[in-house]
Amino acid sequence: MSRNILFIVRNFEKGGGEERTAAELGSKFHNKGYNIYYLSFLKPSIDTYKVKGKHFSLIETVYRFDLGKGIKIVLKDIIKVIRFKFRIFTYPKIIKNFTKNYKIDLIISFGEYNNLACLLSKIIFKNNTKLIVSIRNNPDLMYTKDQSILKYFIFKIITIKYLYKKADVIIPNFEADFENILYNYNPNKNNVKSIFNLYNINHCIKLSKEKIPFKYNEIFENSFVFINIGRIVEQKGQIHLIKSFKKVVDKNNKIKLVILGEGSLKNDFEKLVKLLNLQTNIFFIGIQSNVFPFLKRSNCFIFTSLWEGFPNVIVEALSMNIPIISTDCKYGPRTILCPELDISEKVNYPYFGKYGILTKPFFNRKALDYLKLSNGEKILSNLMIKIIEDPHLKKKFSKGIIRAKDFSEEKIFHEWEKIIKQLLS
Repeated sequence: MSRNILFIVRNFEKGGGEERTAAELGSKFHNKGYNIYYLSFLKPSIDTYKVKGKHFSLIETVYRFDLGKGIKIVLKDIIKVIRFKFRIFTYPKIIKNFTKNYKIDLIISFGEYNNLACLLSKIIFKNNTKLIVSIRNNPDLMYTKDQSILKYFIFKIITIKYLYKKADVIIPNFEADFENILYNYNPNKNNVKSIFNLYNINHCIKLSKEKIPFKYNEIFENSFVFINIGRIVEQKGQIHLIKSFKKVVDKNNKIKLVILGEGSLKNDFEKLVKLLNLQTNIFFIGIQSNVFPFLKRSNCFIFTSLWEGFPNVIVEALSMNIPIISTDCKYGPRTILCPELDISEKVNYPYFGKYGILTKPFFNRKALDYLKLSNGEKILSNLMIKIIEDPHLKKKFSKGIIRAKDFSEEKIFHEWEKIIKQLLS
């Protein structure tokens, strides 16, 4: 008898690592004979990722179930006005109804909000469907008191410390110090299984052979180009990159930096670029449907996140054989670029690892002094200058595909398949 698996994600917008992972995992399990369903709570479009299975958005799901006309109207009106973060108040019941109507055997949830909704469905509405929750980010740095007391209380105190233990399996996509997860948050020790994200390396290489849009060609002609890819938000630390890059341009005004992505801080950073007189050196080119040609034509990838789970883009950059300079943030970059290091081992920065260069992590959430560089920003500036001026160093770190293949979809999928077979047996 074929088993039914439900993947719960935010949406299928371009750029989301959890969405890409869900789409690829679902398609592979579909090929193995499972019935695959996707439930997303934002945009119903799924064009970004070619998935195999049935997809439902929240609005479609509300109307699919017989909840009563009055409730349908209320939910429709609420959807129009409530923000995404308040889904925890309406979604647990919807999840319970969906699993009942479609006879779901297993839920795989991605991300903290979705995990909370699934756990509440399990606890409040007695949803006995097997549940895997996947942690996609570092909870210690993502939810802090100074950022938001409400999020800190809901996610760090209630969800992680008290509710995660109700899941059948907890899968962080990073090789964290498990003492943190096992003892500080106290889930069942045997239920925590770390699994990295999966990648189709051959497909990445194929995509890199496409041409970038003509209007961007001039940026890459006769220039040394650094590239950064990610949402333009506080977590990704681009403010430190922009500040550091000023020193690089002061030494060589032909060097360029390309930033792919969109986000709430884009306008602020564009103003900062203007303030630093870097308009002819830094280019914001938005979200691109295919990032690989941009990576292939760049000379060095720069990653400046303040915290992470498992940054997909680092593996993608490795597959393009370009040097990588990354903050040694928790978690992800060290595991990917420097497997020779223990996760908690102390190092001096910069650290020249086996597959990339680690630079000092940035801890301050707001760099208020735009003109004065911090110690970490100075280290990053000097590294960028060094990679420009030292061709031997650039060559040394231009063989990343060797490491990228360690995260092949065949290897990672086997780890997921093993866990799911055990749960459903």
